[in-house]
Formats: sequence, structure tokens, C-alpha cells
Amino acid sequence: MDGKISRGEGKSLFVNAVILKSSTCSQEYQSDFSFAASFTLKGDGCSAPDSDHKAYKEVRSCESSYAYIDKSTLNGCINQVLLTPCNSFREENQFFGMSFTLPTFPACVSAFNTDPLYNYL
Repeated sequence: MDGKISRGEGKSLFVNAVILKSSTCSQEYQSDFSFAASFTLKGDGCSAPDSDHKAYKEVRSCESSYAYIDKSTLNGCINQVLLTPCNSFREENQFFGMSFTLPTFPACVSAFNTDPLYNYL
């Protein structure tokens, strides 16, 4: 398959990028990256209420459609992880020390077809 890798291999590369990036941050921020990675991979975009896979009228299932990940999409995901500032999950949308957004890597949510918010609520 040109330009595609298995979902499992993609997740492994994503987790390795998160570990690499968090190791470059001070200990104070390392857990933020683990938390963001776990939320990024949670949920299943196929079973989410707003999934539009059925509208495409494909013969294959949604799950089999996402068994492989486009390499360029995964590269964008990994670049987002590596270029995210260490304190990015602490500064954004803070109100009395609480964040009102889930810490995720949006490019990776798209690459893996996950829906973190669906399982969070």
C-alpha cells in the first residue's frame, strides 16, 4: 500500500513521538503530554453520533476504512506533537486554574479517526 501504514504502527509512532517530546520538557509538563496522548487516542469516530461514514454508502465498514493511515497525515500528526510547546496545555483556556478544553493533538485525532469528546461526556 503506497503511502499508508497500519493503524497499529501509526499508534506506535505517535506514542514514541509523545514520549520523545515529553522527555524534552521539564518534569512539571511531562504528564500533560501523556494525558493529551491518551485523550487523543480515546473514542471511536466510527461510533460517534456525528459520524458521517454511512452517508458515503461504502461497502466496507468504517473500522476497515481506517485500518490504514495515510503517511502524510501521520507525519502532520507527529510534527504537531513535536512542535507543541511544553506549556501549551497549561496556558490555553484557563479559568481559575481549570481548562475547559480536552488536551488533544487535533491533527492526530483526525489521522486516527478518534472522537475523544464522545467518550469523555
